[in-house]
Formats: sequence, structure tokens, C-alpha cells
Amino acid sequence: MDRITYGDWGSDIAASFAIPAISAGVFWFILVFILARIGARRASESDTRKALSGIFASGAPGDLGCAALISSVLAVTAWFILTANDEIFVSRSLPWIRPLIWFQWEGFGFASSLFPCRGEGSTLGCEEYNWVPAFLISNAVVYLPFLLPVSFIYRRSPGVRQKVAQFLHSFIRWGSVLGSFGLCLCLLLNTFWPDLFPIRVWSLSNAGYVLLEFGAGVLTLALALLLPFFWFRVLRSVWVCTDVFPTLYDLTWIVAFAVAAITLWYPHDVGWHLSALS
Repeated sequence: MDRITYGDWGSDIAASFAIPAISAGVFWFILVFILARIGARRASESDTRKALSGIFASGAPGDLGCAALISSVLAVTAWFILTANDEIFVSRSLPWIRPLIWFQWEGFGFASSLFPCRGEGSTLGCEEYNWVPAFLISNAVVYLPFLLPVSFIYRRSPGVRQKVAQFLHSFIRWGSVLGSFGLCLCLLLNTFWPDLFPIRVWSLSNAGYVLLEFGAGVLTLALALLLPFFWFRVLRSVWVCTDVFPTLYDLTWIVAFAVAAITLWYPHDVGWHLSALS
């Protein structure tokens, strides 16, 4: 996807932001409309598929299976985000990269020790189909001990489930707003004060920017990791004939934030658009 330029920064910004945002908005409206219609139609039918809501029965095997599934989804999602970032942005100097690498640090270490040729710049014997499964499994194993007690408590306490639902409901909205503001502010600072970048060394002069970038990156990563789970909740709501609109509402916030983040930082931090102002 190439940017369209009309020779002035105002038109360039409109082409860079408005066109992708409008296109994504139209596509999302159509998708939400279809899901809502399907959900409404199924709600009027006899409820014969409630069994899906009990995929993991209560008990130790169910808790372990649920925690293992969530940890696997987190590992695959984080790896996919990093791979997509390399393909789309061709850069690892974006705000969400450092939290993303930190989140997968154990996988990087295990894959590098198991396939040392990756560190030597060789690809012989280090093809993706060799080291990616080890990378994903090691990350999932690291997440599992933390998710197992969470799954145990969550599945047995209605009060905890209600509190978690309320927290996620608020976090998605405020996280999207604050994350978008943080990414915009990082982009402006990176454009007008490029000396702040890169920020690999902590110092008093760039401490504020380090915290701003890391905070925006953490919010971006957290919202991105929630995306597959809310997609599952939407499909599950449609399947078991429950109200799909609350989950669709939350999912719309996450997707809108993802579109905003990609549009803002694609492909070269949009710095050349704003350079005409300085």
C-alpha cells in the first residue's frame, strides 16, 4: 500500500489518514451488520447449541485446558504481531516493539539456544518451521503457571467474572483513548525532536519520552493480545444465541485502535508528512 501525495502536507495527511479510516469503517460496519443480523436470527430460533458454552467443564482438567489454550493463543498472537510488524513496517523501532519482545523474551532465548545458527546469520537448519514451534511452545509454557491460578479463580467465582468483565469494559475504552493519544504524541515528538530517538539509553533528558513510549507500547500490545479473545466471544455469542452487541461494542474499540495505530505509523512514522511544518 503506497501513500498518495498531492504536494502539500494537509492533503497528504488527509489521504494517509482519512482514506484508510473510511475504508476500514465501511468494512467494519458491513461486518458488524452481518454479525448482528445473524445473532438476531439465531436468537429467535430454538436454542440447541448451548453445549459450546461448556467446552471446558469445571474441575482441574478444565482449568488446565483453559489455561493452556489461553497461553497458546497469547504466544501465537504475540508472534503474529511481531511477524506482521516486520512485514508491514519493516522496522523494530516502533513503540510496541520493546514490550512485545519483552513479552516473548523466554521464547527468543530458548530458540536461540536450541538453534544457535540463527545468531550466526545462517538459515541452514534454522528455517521457520524448525524454530517457530519451539519458540511458541516455550512462551506458552512460561505463561501457563500464571494463567492456571487465574483460570481456577475466574471459573469458580461469579463475582470475579463480573469484576473482570467490568475492568475489561473500561480498560478497552480508556486504553484505546490513552493509547491513541500516546502514539500521536510519540509521533509528533519523534518528528519535531528526532534527537530523542532512539531511546536505548536511559537518561534524565529522555526519561519522559521513554515512559511515554513504553506506556503507549504496553497499551497497544495489551489491546492487540485481547483481539482474538473478543473475536471468540463474538462468535460464541452468535453461536449460543446470546446478546452479541456488548462484545461487538468492545471489539469495535479494539479494531478502531488497531486501525489508528497502523495508519499513524505506516510506513515511515509519517514523519515526511509533518516535515513541511518545521
